[in-house]
Amino acid sequence: MEKVKITQVKSKNGSTDRQIATLASLGLRRMHQTVEREVNDVTKGMIEKIRHLVKIEEVVEKVKATKPRTSRAKKIVETQETAPAVEAQDIAPETENAVSEAEKAIEA
Repeated sequence: MEKVKITQVKSKNGSTDRQIATLASLGLRRMHQTVEREVNDVTKGMIEKIRHLVKIEEVVEKVKATKPRTSRAKKIVETQETAPAVEAQDIAPETENAVSEAEKAIEA
């Protein structure tokens, strides 16, 4: 659900009893106190009645990054270590000729 930060920025002195009760029901007891509440119809109505006494901010929830699985990381490392090394002698002679022909075609 969506959340909002509600901060009391004006004093409740001079406010009606209903407004003071609304501040208390939201959990605001003193100036510059901040509370987080989920947004629903009830909360929206309370905020609307005391909007001249509070400041509203939307809360953006952060998505936690997940760690890579250690078992998969170990498998990747193991396959890299056990892979046979390819040397220049293992390349077929016809591949070398094809490469040299392609280089000549590019130069021309």
